[in-house]
Amino acid sequence: MSQTEKVIATLQTLATGATGQANHHVIAAQIFASQGFTKLSTKYTAHATEEQDFAGQFMARILDLNGQVQHEAQPAQPVFTEFSAYLKAEAAISQKGITALEPLLDHHLLDITSYDLVKAYVEDEVEDLNWTQQQLDMLTLIGKQNYLTQML
Repeated sequence: MSQTEKVIATLQTLATGATGQANHHVIAAQIFASQGFTKLSTKYTAHATEEQDFAGQFMARILDLNGQVQHEAQPAQPVFTEFSAYLKAEAAISQKGITALEPLLDHHLLDITSYDLVKAYVEDEVEDLNWTQQQLDMLTLIGKQNYLTQML
């Protein structure tokens, strides 16, 4: 497999993963909206859009490299209706994802354009993890009822 084919395969994996996460966030946003938690719903709707935007950028890069974009199956994910369980699961997924992405930041694995794209994605994922962790910390500090009141 050539270096370009390896880059295309990596970008395809990232596009598939980002699309799956976008769908996961859309589901969470709908659940939070149905529970009246407007701020959480808005946050996860925006989060879904960010993930979908990155998926689109990964696909565009695949096409730039004369690759073929694949429509791959998404692994099933649990659906949480309780917000703190969702936040804990989201933090775990983000941490696992960041750990898996970090090796891609080796300058020898990707061309410069793909590297810059993956680097931006990792930075966004770290920011998202930090936000999620802040929410979990706030939940612990102020309690469930006070947190819920702020999310209405």
